[in-house]
Amino acid sequence: MNGPVTDFACAYHICGSEDATTKDYNEDDEFPSPKVSLVCQYGRPYLGGSVPIYEIGQPCTACGGKTSDACIWKALCNNSVV
Repeated sequence: MNGPVTDFACAYHICGSEDATTKDYNEDDEFPSPKVSLVCQYGRPYLGGSVPIYEIGQPCTACGGKTSDACIWKALCNNSVV
């Protein structure tokens, strides 16, 4: 969202087999992994085609690399730090 809204609502539905499992990222253990569908609807204001919905951020290479404190999620520079 790039501006104030008057209404906002989300709904979700868990679907898929309860028997489905996945491997934990750090462990060999398996755990249930249902699939989730999420839908959100925003109220006014209507965002026209000429209004950008996001700004392109600088990559971490522009703020000291992926290990820098100014880098968020090893992907984008944190503009409040840079």
